[in-house]
Amino acid sequence: MILDRTADPHPDTMCHYTTLAGLHGIIRSGSIWLTDVVGLNDPSEFRAAIPAITTHIKAKLNEGGRERFKKFVESEGLDLEDESQKLANIVVDATLKTCPAFIASFCDHEAPYDEENGRLSQWVAYGRFMIRFKQARLESCFNRVRSEHRIMLGFGHVSYYDGRVFSEPFNQRAEEVASGLIDLVLDKKDGADEKTFNSAINLFPILKMFEYRHEEEYRLIAHCQPMLDGSFSIKRTCYNNEDSVRQRIEPFLPGEVLPAISGILIGPQPNQSDLERQIKSLLELHSLDVPVACSEIAFRG
Repeated sequence: MILDRTADPHPDTMCHYTTLAGLHGIIRSGSIWLTDVVGLNDPSEFRAAIPAITTHIKAKLNEGGRERFKKFVESEGLDLEDESQKLANIVVDATLKTCPAFIASFCDHEAPYDEENGRLSQWVAYGRFMIRFKQARLESCFNRVRSEHRIMLGFGHVSYYDGRVFSEPFNQRAEEVASGLIDLVLDKKDGADEKTFNSAINLFPILKMFEYRHEEEYRLIAHCQPMLDGSFSIKRTCYNNEDSVRQRIEPFLPGEVLPAISGILIGPQPNQSDLERQIKSLLELHSLDVPVACSEIAFRG
């Protein structure tokens, strides 16, 4: 299966913010590691679809032919809205447990000033170094990994959800999740589990709350089966989560990303000149001839 996230046009240049250690790792290995959503600063963003799914579940439970179920809910003193939300939460949890999601983030800076100097909010949040990638070369690497390894890989623009308006095609996907869940739980229809699952994995990781819309984020998203064969490179990581530690696999794009790099931008910090010399030496060591520049945004330590 290939995730349906490549229909929207992508910019020519994709910007990836990272730390100095991350920059060294990408240059030395020629690879990009993807981050387990469990380890994100705000993993709750993957629940942004729950309100929309809840609305669709409730609407479908109110359709004709569901009188017996509604009478059961009323007789038990239950609330249809609450029960619909519980079902929505269940499908999110089940999706992330059975098919873990991993992401790598990129930005599209349309404004010339942001393109030349980066964006202060990104420097503060994600690291003081930015790698510019040629989108076409980067996506070529994605396509190779997608075809050679047992991995579901998608690349697309994040949809920012304001809690009220759920834009297309994500509203349609939310309805598909709700429909599949009702077919599975109440009607026991054949294939309903796969329908629900496929709709869910195409929906959750590409959503983000509206207050982050200034990031103009694109995401590379990988869904890995719980058991991977030996053909795809993985590493094992542990995350503390509510006093429990769970071990997850973390895939990466092996090699070949260096030709996609078109430049390095050093963010606002006091030692830009020293860092510029160090990074140029690193690039020369790996035979990578790309420009290195320093952001003109003032450092405010």
